Amino acid sequence: MRLSRGQILIPALLMFPTLMLFVYLIYETAKLSREKIRHQFAIDSAAFVEMTNYSDFLNRTAYVNGAFPMRIFYEGFHSTTLTNMGKTNCDAAVNQYATGGSLAIDDLLYGEGTFPRDPSYATSNTEAPGSASWKIAYDPASVRGPNLNTATPTNFDSSNAHTDSTGKNCGGTPCLTLISEQTANCWNINWTDATQVMNLYVQIYQLLGSVESAQFSVLQRLSSGHQFFTKSYWLNLGTQEALSQAQGVQFPPVSFTSQVQMHCVPKIFYYANKLISGNPYQPYGIFNNSPGTGMASTISGCDGLFQLATVNPSAIQSAEGGWPASITWTPPQNSFNVPLGQATVHATASLWPGADNEAAVWPDPTPHFQTRLHP
Repeated sequence: MRLSRGQILIPALLMFPTLMLFVYLIYETAKLSREKIRHQFAIDSAAFVEMTNYSDFLNRTAYVNGAFPMRIFYEGFHSTTLTNMGKTNCDAAVNQYATGGSLAIDDLLYGEGTFPRDPSYATSNTEAPGSASWKIAYDPASVRGPNLNTATPTNFDSSNAHTDSTGKNCGGTPCLTLISEQTANCWNINWTDATQVMNLYVQIYQLLGSVESAQFSVLQRLSSGHQFFTKSYWLNLGTQEALSQAQGVQFPPVSFTSQVQMHCVPKIFYYANKLISGNPYQPYGIFNNSPGTGMASTISGCDGLFQLATVNPSAIQSAEGGWPASITWTPPQNSFNVPLGQATVHATASLWPGADNEAAVWPDPTPHFQTRLHP
């Protein structure tokens, strides 16, 4: 037995290098996995924050298109009413929103097709319960409604220049009829009050236009060179190589901002009752002295008074389908000096329009867009 002592030492000495090799292998694998996780996390966060810029813009635009004007006009004009002129041909059928011989100013403007709202909002002041999307639109019975309640509104085209009931128009340019001749003939609205309504309407939509223009300018600035993607990837890795790698990624793969369109009207005309040359009050239109009141252009890329903003449906569908991003990186050198070549990380970010596709910019503007990540 004494001669057998120390026999385990020889195989132990042989096993020690193997164990050390195994430890180094685990260490190098963990180091490589750590780098892979860092790069994957970096591209995931980069794609997510970049796509968030677009979902935020779409949600804010939906508010400007629908909820904001709907609430502003209700709060500002619903308590002010007009009385019927008492003419036999001016019963409630002239304006379906008239009740008991009175008509609220916001109902008048909605009936003329000058701003959108949810039909149920006039009486309940709330959205229809249980509705997945906000059914906000121009009055479909108005002159403008059928042309504006589409994903690509056509009423702003000069070929669709509005003509009133007497055949007058704005000299071949698109017009907005704020108060029609028929309304002035039937309802007791004088020229001073109508002019004040027009001025307030212009101020409201100038404000909405400036808000939308500012939002779009922010999106253009952030999307130029996909800054959020680049900086997020770089901040998570902190190397010059990561910065140059991110700058080479085309995310999004489409020119989204070029698909955004602002819609405006160059001129507004309206009618009201006015005392003319000693004669009784009678409908008097702005056309009697000029072809519509010209609107100054207050936002870039828009001729006249802002009305709404739309985004090409194909651009939104592209984002909903997902925008992919991939970056190829070089793994760190290992202790065995074995070249590992190149590695690639992938991520796809998309817009989620809701379970029932309720999110929309226009029509039915519903600010429910969310950002989803698909690693």
